[in-house]
Amino acid sequence: MSFQFKVSLSLMENSSLTAIPGITAGHVTDDLNLTGVTVVRFAGEGARAAVSVQGAAPGTRETDVLEPGNLVEKVHAIVLTGGSAYGLDAASGVMAALEEEGIGLPVSEITVVPIVPAAVLFDLHVGSSTVRPSTEWGPVFLPGGAPFALYPILIPIELISNIMRVVSLAVRLFANMMAGHILLKVLLGFAWTMMMAQGIMFILH
Repeated sequence: MSFQFKVSLSLMENSSLTAIPGITAGHVTDDLNLTGVTVVRFAGEGARAAVSVQGAAPGTRETDVLEPGNLVEKVHAIVLTGGSAYGLDAASGVMAALEEEGIGLPVSEITVVPIVPAAVLFDLHVGSSTVRPSTEWGPVFLPGGAPFALYPILIPIELISNIMRVVSLAVRLFANMMAGHILLKVLLGFAWTMMMAQGIMFILH
C-alpha cells in the first residue's frame, strides 16, 4: 500500500506553526531586559490541546483543564512567557483581548471565558529581574476589538513599532554616551590648558 502526500507551495514556503490554517502567532521581545512573551492563537472555536508538565518547579496556568475527562475540550490561545511565575500575568492580557471579541467558552448568554493555558521560562537571572512580562504584554499582538481578518496586517505594524522602540532607545543611549565623551574631553582639555597656563606663569615669575 502506498501513500501520496500533497504539500502546497505555501506550506513549503512556511514551515512554521503558522503554516497551519487558522493559527497565528505573535511575539514581544524586550532586547534591553532580555525577556519576552509568545502568543499562539487559534481561530474560530479554538483547537484541541494536550499537555505534559515535567520538572520539579513548573510554572503553568490553566494546564489542568487539558486533562482528559475535564469539561474544557479546546483552547483559544497559548502563552509562552519569560519572567518566571510573574510572567503568567501576560495570559490575563490575552484573555481580556479575546473576551472583547466575544471569543471563549460560553458560560452564560452574555459571558465567555477564553481558555488560555500558559507556561513560563525562568529567566530572572538574565537581563533585569525586575522587568517581567505583564498583563499589558499579552494583547500587544491581539489588539482589542480588531477583527481577526486584520491580524495579518496589524501584527507586522505592532512588530515594527516594537522594533523601532528598541532602535530609538539604542540611538538615545549612543547619543548620551557621545555627549558624555565629548563633555569629558572638553573638561580635560580646559583643565590641561589651565595647568599649562599656570606653569608658564610660574616660570615667568
